[in-house]
Amino acid sequence: VHRSLLASLSAELDKHVNNDMKEGTQGVMELSEVDEGTMNAFLQWAYKGDYNMLCNVESESDTMACSDNPKASSALLGHTKVYVLADRFNTVRLKDLAHNKIAALLEHLGMVAASNDVEAVMASVSYAFGNLPFSSSSSSSITTSTEPLVKCFAQYTSWAMDVFRGKPEFCSLLEHSPDFAKALVTN
Repeated sequence: VHRSLLASLSAELDKHVNNDMKEGTQGVMELSEVDEGTMNAFLQWAYKGDYNMLCNVESESDTMACSDNPKASSALLGHTKVYVLADRFNTVRLKDLAHNKIAALLEHLGMVAASNDVEAVMASVSYAFGNLPFSSSSSSSITTSTEPLVKCFAQYTSWAMDVFRGKPEFCSLLEHSPDFAKALVTN
């Protein structure tokens, strides 16, 4: 990846590639927590201004760009990971693009019914709540999030509560993520 391109994407990335530390001197950034699909989407966006997620449609061997199949819930987690990476490096345009793709997928999914859709939504919500800040922005004692994707997922899950209630993935998320439970009530 061209150093000047990375530096132009955000002030945060500029600090990483133009410094006297390993990233700057050796021209290498290690992002072991970022999977290949997320990195490919990031690089595609960096060079082209947009990205497509590849998702499984029918089977492991049958992949297509999820943009060709807007109801492909398997793309939801991929877009969420791209959003989290964009948040980490404060690349606002990518963060906005990923958020728009997530919102469009949630709109197309509507009230999820298929079990694989429920699993995809819960995996995405869990990833977002585990990797994005949940900050207090209220003067009262109630904690709320100012993070747009956290709010989006909390509102969507609240709206589709009847679908999620009783599902093991949902119950586990409530149990292991108090911030998620708070967001359901406060957003």
